[in-house]
Amino acid sequence: MAGKPHEQEFMGNSMKQAIREFNHQSTLVVVSLYPKRGETYSSGTTGIASYTKNVVSNMAHRVVVLADIREDCPRIYKEGNVLVMRCFRKGHPRMWLDIFTELRKFSLARRVLIQYDFTMYGGIITEAMVIPFAAALKLLGYYTALTLHHVVTDVFDIKGQVGITSRPF
Repeated sequence: MAGKPHEQEFMGNSMKQAIREFNHQSTLVVVSLYPKRGETYSSGTTGIASYTKNVVSNMAHRVVVLADIREDCPRIYKEGNVLVMRCFRKGHPRMWLDIFTELRKFSLARRVLIQYDFTMYGGIITEAMVIPFAAALKLLGYYTALTLHHVVTDVFDIKGQVGITSRPF
């Protein structure tokens, strides 16, 4: 059940209705980690999740957030003008395919914003797949943008995070 009057959880036929409600050309689809329902700053997630919620909550048009699955949150719910669909697990090999499967439900929404930070979505392989994913969206006619929150110019500056022990040269 919804915690606030402007929040609604969807199941079954009402889920189809929510998808119809948000399936418009003006809808922006955002791919990001996202805080718990009803919170802006949740433990166990990143600052980018809070940043994303702050941004989309203040937009005047409909927004669909394709977010990470959290066991302490419903899979699909609405907060104001934002429909949150928790559809992927960080680091899972099918993560980008799971996101694309949900994106296809919004056939009229052609604008996609991907929030990105190094190692935000899991391991190095999952992270590397963001480029082919964004390129595929572009080829399929989506207007695709990436917000790069952390740019690394020398991977050896973060060698501990990515499992590199020494420079090979």
